[in-house]
Amino acid sequence: MKQRNNMLFAAALLSFSLTAAGQTAKKDSTLNRVVVVEKEYNPDIMDASKVNVLPKVQEPSVSKKEIEYNTAVMPFKSLDYVMKPITSNLDQAKASRGYARLGYGNNGNVDAKLNYLFNISKRDNLGVSASLDGMNATLKLPEIFETTYANSDWKSRYYRTNLDVDYQHKFDNMIFDAAVNLGTNNFNYHQFREIPDDIYTLVAIPQYTSKQHHSKFSIHAGISSFDKNLPLQFQAETNILSFKQSYSYKTSESIWRTKGDVYGFIGENQRVGVKAEMNSMFYSTDDFDVFDNYTSLELNPYYTYSDDSWKVRLGAHMDFSFGKGKTVQVAPDLEAQYLFANSYVAYAKIGGGRVLNDFRRFESLDPYAHLRQINDSYNQIDASLGLKANVGGGFWFDVFTGYSSVTDDLCFSVLDDYFSNIAKPSVSAMDTKHFYIGSNLKYAYKGVADFSLKGTYYSWESKEGIWMLMKPKFDIQFNTDVKVLPELTINAGYQYVARNSVRLYSLTEADPQNIKLNPVNNLSLGATYNLFKGVSIFARFNNVLNQDYQYSYSYPVQGINFLGGLSFQF
Repeated sequence: MKQRNNMLFAAALLSFSLTAAGQTAKKDSTLNRVVVVEKEYNPDIMDASKVNVLPKVQEPSVSKKEIEYNTAVMPFKSLDYVMKPITSNLDQAKASRGYARLGYGNNGNVDAKLNYLFNISKRDNLGVSASLDGMNATLKLPEIFETTYANSDWKSRYYRTNLDVDYQHKFDNMIFDAAVNLGTNNFNYHQFREIPDDIYTLVAIPQYTSKQHHSKFSIHAGISSFDKNLPLQFQAETNILSFKQSYSYKTSESIWRTKGDVYGFIGENQRVGVKAEMNSMFYSTDDFDVFDNYTSLELNPYYTYSDDSWKVRLGAHMDFSFGKGKTVQVAPDLEAQYLFANSYVAYAKIGGGRVLNDFRRFESLDPYAHLRQINDSYNQIDASLGLKANVGGGFWFDVFTGYSSVTDDLCFSVLDDYFSNIAKPSVSAMDTKHFYIGSNLKYAYKGVADFSLKGTYYSWESKEGIWMLMKPKFDIQFNTDVKVLPELTINAGYQYVARNSVRLYSLTEADPQNIKLNPVNNLSLGATYNLFKGVSIFARFNNVLNQDYQYSYSYPVQGINFLGGLSFQF
């Protein structure tokens, strides 16, 4: 009877979540909540990403076998080239419930983090996480259009704070979780003036402040089953997200997001289910742009089969929009993997679907971009083919190729607002196609050293080549961790990204000029030393070659910079 009551409760809650979403929206995978499990807390020791953001394409994801691979599909991804304060690939002692880190360096670089897991009872856990990172430095502005402020000093600042609270309760056959996230970004734009100053005496031009503030709030509630004896498994969650921009422009975005997944097993190897996700978008602004409220709905019916050799997925993405954009869009959801010779996996995938272009995504891709409402991106087809294997001796590889066609693909390139006294890169939606080919190699030696090397070549097509400026042509990454002593680990990383050049028209130049950004060329070095149990010191150097390049159009990166500090486990 108890099990029956729990099942009825779960079904009622799932029905309520999806119905409520129909009146507005769906869950948040963008909610940065802490993962809470019933064990000692293993802290996140990744570096904060500062303001190093570069639009980039990554290869499609494939499901896992015995070998660990991570190739996600996204038109863009925030990149962080700062070295980790402690090793992540080599063996580490089991962490305690609490973790704290404090680092400081030149250019006002700061990195602080505090995590703690409270085991309230055998069924209840509470996780709390707080962080602060940022910088305050004088940087040299690049030559863009030979503007008034080219080669001048810019006092750049960017600080981010974040607070996460995550609660979890375990019932007999399901888990309830709730989370709250608060975040702020405080930064400034640099000045930009391409047109003559005297034009401002002829027309009324608003003069915007250089400072900017983004505030974010998210609340989440969800349930999920874990009892395999239930006839149907389920996951359901609902989220409310708020994003507000202040000072330069005052714009706000609210999202009610609900997501659900219900599936059942057919024997031991087969599963049939359907996922549903709904987003209701609400806007308010004093900008000149027009913002429309709208709702999007995605249905993803699917069938999966898995045995010792095969993994197969057959499904479809059916996307509906109410109030904005195309009403109905359909994309495939097909995937197959085959394991042979014990360690070789051949895989193929044909996918697609909607990518929501909300303000949180804009900020994660380019924090300086002008926030505007554009159509959601839609991946009409995303096909990939590859071979991966663990060949023994600590060596594995992944070779892959793929093709993608996206309508309303996000592109970041030229400055948007010529009639302003601040520089904001433009966000535009363009239909793009691209082909890519690459490989990923990794080698681990007896728990002492880890090496990885990845290279990808891209070929892009678009009717508007101007928007291809920030798209990568070639991307190569190298990383290594070496434990030189039981207490001492050193690490190094290198990334080189070549980008497209474009013909760009200027308000002050009669003829278009060829614009080509310097490639990302970043060498990082770091080390961690364990003083005694639970206490370590770390140091890391970024942009060791002191190269001049831009992650965001017209916004320079720091030269060689340093960060050092202490980390504690308790």
